[in-house]
Amino acid sequence: MARPWGVFVMTVAIWAAAPAAAEDTIEAVAPAVAPPVAVAYADIRGTGADAYASIADLRAGVVDRHVPGTTFVATRGKTVRVARVTYHKTDQGWIAAAALLWKTPSEFVGLELPAPATSPFAWVLPKKRGETVPVLAAPARDAAEVRALARRELVTVLEDRGDHSRIGPDEWVESARLRVVRPAPRPDVLAADARWIDIDLDQQVLVAYQGDTPVFATLVSTGRKKWRTPPGVYRIHHKLDRTRMRSPDGLGQAWNVADVPWAMTFRKHFALHGAYWHDGFGVARSHGCVNLSVGDARRIYDWTSPAVAAGERAADAPLDGGTVIRIRDRRSPQPPWRDFEGKRIDPAVAAP
Repeated sequence: MARPWGVFVMTVAIWAAAPAAAEDTIEAVAPAVAPPVAVAYADIRGTGADAYASIADLRAGVVDRHVPGTTFVATRGKTVRVARVTYHKTDQGWIAAAALLWKTPSEFVGLELPAPATSPFAWVLPKKRGETVPVLAAPARDAAEVRALARRELVTVLEDRGDHSRIGPDEWVESARLRVVRPAPRPDVLAADARWIDIDLDQQVLVAYQGDTPVFATLVSTGRKKWRTPPGVYRIHHKLDRTRMRSPDGLGQAWNVADVPWAMTFRKHFALHGAYWHDGFGVARSHGCVNLSVGDARRIYDWTSPAVAAGERAADAPLDGGTVIRIRDRRSPQPPWRDFEGKRIDPAVAAP
């Protein structure tokens, strides 16, 4: 099981007006309310597993269904041992423990940003987990190494030169090993005080803005090359605190995932949502949705509109009422406004 949600503090000179500015303290704060998770989550191993509707059926050997290996299940906190085999009660029925590969939600959370903020900063991302990233004395791969940076360490980006970035006096890092957050302008016709979200597909970062002021930043995982997240300016249309997500019919790959938390749909088949099944944020790895850590998804879910009323699990927004989400990359730095079906629309209609 995951460790309890915690609060930790990172200190780094972020978006300072000048390199000489004093350091800001940035707090990465997990949500005060636990995410809507069951006791635990698991992936079905291999080609699948038999599921039993009841303990009586299990003892009688009556299989209710075969659950494919492309399925994630949510346990319900109950186990039973029959014929020396342990079974877990899941949302798909009773399944043998040996068929379940348990998932632990990532504890990573993003940053509440101080104001004002004008200079870029970055998370460090090694090629492989467990590795470090060398800091070099010059912008060259054969330069002397002066120190090393850990995974997701924060640095200020002071200068870019070729394929290296300067993070301090005579300190350079390979740019590909950084996930950089840079200030971005508001989408066309959006009100000066509006809340909106910017997602940089190249850097795999999300920044939440209040008008022109960035207030929160984090790492995400968007669609892999075959499942590219579509650039565009959208609005959140529907929110649901948890949902089962299945692959649309006709795709070459299938998935069926239980209890996906804090889902915010902005286009047909595409949503921002929590991902409890990986800790690869900062790398594109989804089937097109924007994956956030569970803690970050809750933070964005609570901050965006439509608001979900107390005691309710879902909310729908009018066509011009949901929080704006801009998804961009180097090929589409200023993407057009699009509707729920992905069709281009007039910005004046989308943001009256």
